[in-house]
Amino acid sequence: MTINEKIIKYLDFKGISQRKFTMELKMAEGVLRSGKNIGSGYLKRIKTFCPDLNINWLLYDEGEMLLPAENKENIVNEPQENYKKTLINNEMLLKNEVENLKILLEAKNETIAVLKHQLGIQSKAS
Repeated sequence: MTINEKIIKYLDFKGISQRKFTMELKMAEGVLRSGKNIGSGYLKRIKTFCPDLNINWLLYDEGEMLLPAENKENIVNEPQENYKKTLINNEMLLKNEVENLKILLEAKNETIAVLKHQLGIQSKAS
């Protein structure tokens, strides 16, 4: 995997757009997708913008993509709007699931009522 591909993998993992990354580092927008590796002059900027990115992994394939969690000062603070979007999406999915379960339960209760009627079983509510 090239350095550019590794950076793209990191950005995808972190939910950071390539456009935002290239703008922050003052790079040409298509540089990550081009066939040429970015220059070593960008390493300091990358380290500043992505403090949890393991530079040894990036350059030498050594270790993991992210630095160990105990380096809490090196963790990127993701924008809060990313979390809000995820929470809103999860909440909508859960609400839909609850509604689907309610519909399913109602259908099952109707089936039970029909079967009870067919078998001549009195409902306790009657």
